[in-house]
Amino acid sequence: MKASLPEISSVSWTNFMTGTNPGTHGIFGFTDFKTDSYDLCFPNFLDLKKETFWDKLGEQRKKCIIINQPSTYPARKINGT
Repeated sequence: MKASLPEISSVSWTNFMTGTNPGTHGIFGFTDFKTDSYDLCFPNFLDLKKETFWDKLGEQRKKCIIINQPSTYPARKINGT
């Protein structure tokens, strides 16, 4: 498996969860700039622009359990919790 750039764990885990790259899911690292400013922010799971694979499974009425998955704060409801 080839890592996308930047090779940062928060980006790589988000790539894994969504099956997309940073340009699509919107997570580029542990810090980012707020829209239209140079103020720093810390992206979290609320900033994710794409569905995760467990979201897609939930839409098909499949149950999932996700335990200790990095880069998923704050946790959101899924089918199975």
